[in-house]
Amino acid sequence: MREEKELIKKSVYMFIMNGIGKALLVLANIFMARLLGAKIYGEFVYVFAIITIIPIISRFGLDQGLLKYIPQNEVDNNNEINKSISLFAILFSLALSFFVMLIILYNIEYFSVKIFGHIKYRDGFKNQMYLLLILTEIYIFASLFQARGKMRIYSFAMNFLQNGIFLLALGLLYMMNLEGFFIPIIAKYIACGCTLLFLIYKAIRHRFIGQIGLKNMDYYIDVLKFSFPLVLVGSLSVLIDKTSIYMVGYYLDDVSVGIYNSAAQIAVIPSFMLTAINQVFAPMISTLYYKREINKINNIYSKINYLMLVTVLIIMFIIILCSDLIMIIYGREYSIGSTCMIIIAGGQLFNAISGPCGLILTMTGYSNYNLYINISMIILIVIFSSILIPMYGIEGAAFSSTGSIIITNVLRMIFMHRKVGIVPFAFKKI
Repeated sequence: MREEKELIKKSVYMFIMNGIGKALLVLANIFMARLLGAKIYGEFVYVFAIITIIPIISRFGLDQGLLKYIPQNEVDNNNEINKSISLFAILFSLALSFFVMLIILYNIEYFSVKIFGHIKYRDGFKNQMYLLLILTEIYIFASLFQARGKMRIYSFAMNFLQNGIFLLALGLLYMMNLEGFFIPIIAKYIACGCTLLFLIYKAIRHRFIGQIGLKNMDYYIDVLKFSFPLVLVGSLSVLIDKTSIYMVGYYLDDVSVGIYNSAAQIAVIPSFMLTAINQVFAPMISTLYYKREINKINNIYSKINYLMLVTVLIIMFIIILCSDLIMIIYGREYSIGSTCMIIIAGGQLFNAISGPCGLILTMTGYSNYNLYINISMIILIVIFSSILIPMYGIEGAAFSSTGSIIITNVLRMIFMHRKVGIVPFAFKKI
C-alpha cells in the first residue's frame, strides 16, 4: 500500500507538471508555426528530430543504468557507491558526446546529404550540433534525481523550466527583430543551457556526486554492461517516434513535416499520463524486483492500466470532437492535419492503456527483448511508410506510426507475462 500511495501522489504531481510543460511546449510550437510559416518551421523540426536522436548514443544508456542501480544501492545503503557511479556516468557521457560531435562536425557535408538527402540542411544541422553536449548531460543529471525519487526537481527542470524558458526566449528574440531559422535554434540553446545549469547546481547541493576510484571499477563495469544494450533500445525507441517525421521529410516536403509534427504533438496527449507514471515507476520497479516483490509490481501495474483506460478515453473523445479547431490554432495551412492527428491519437490510446510494459522489461533485466521488438518495429515502420506515404501523404505516415505502436505493445505485454509473470489487465491468460 505504501508503494501505491507514493506512486499515486508522485504521479499526480508529475501529471500536473508534465501538463504545464506540454502546454508551454505546444504554445512555443504554435508561436513558431505562425511566426516562421510551415516551410521554415518544418525545416527546423526535420533537423531537430535527428539532433534529438544522437544524444541517445552519447549518453550510452547510462541514464537508464543509473535508474536501475541507484535505487538498489540505496536498499543496501551504498550511498558512496551511488555518488561514484554518478560522476563516472557524467564524465563518460560527456567524453563520448564530445567525440561523437567532433566526428559529425568533421564530416558535416557527408552527413547532411546522407541523412537529410540535401545539402541545404547543412547549416541548420551544424548550428544545432553543439546541443548534443548539453542534451546528453541534461538526461544524465536528470536521471540522478529520478533514480532517487526527487521528482519535484526532475519535473520542474525537464518540463516547466526547459519549456518555459524556450517559450520566453522565442518571444524575446522575436522582439529583438531576429528572423527565420535562427530564432528557435538560439532559443533552444538558451533553454537547454539554463536547464543544465539548474540540474548541476541542485546535484551539487544534494551531494549526489562523489569521486571516481579504481576500487569501484567493478561497479562501473556492471553499469556499463547493463547500459550498453540500452543504447540500441533507446535509439530505436526514439527512432520509432521520429522515423515518421524523417520519412515525411524524405518523401514529401518541409511544409508536410511542419503539419505532421503539429498534429503529432497534440496526438500524443493520450499517453501523457503514462509518461508521468513511468517517470515515478521506474526506480520503484527496480527496488521491488530487487526485493523479489513481483506481486506488488503486478498489482500496481493493473491499477495503472485501469486508470489509464478511463483517463485516455476522455482525452481521446475531446481530440476527435475538436480536431479541426485544434489544428487551425497553428494556422489555416495546418488545418489539413486534423485527420492525421486523430489517427496518431488512436495509436497513443493503445500505447497508454498497455501501461509501462516496456519499462518493466527494462527494469527487471529483460531489456534485450525491448531491443528485439524495437529492431523489428523500425524495419516495419520504414516499410509501411515507404508504401503508405507516397500513396496517402501524412495520413500514411500516421497509419504507419499507429500500426507500429500497436504491434510493439502487444509483443511487450506477451514477453512481460512470459518472463516476469505480470498479467496485463485485459488478459486473463496469454
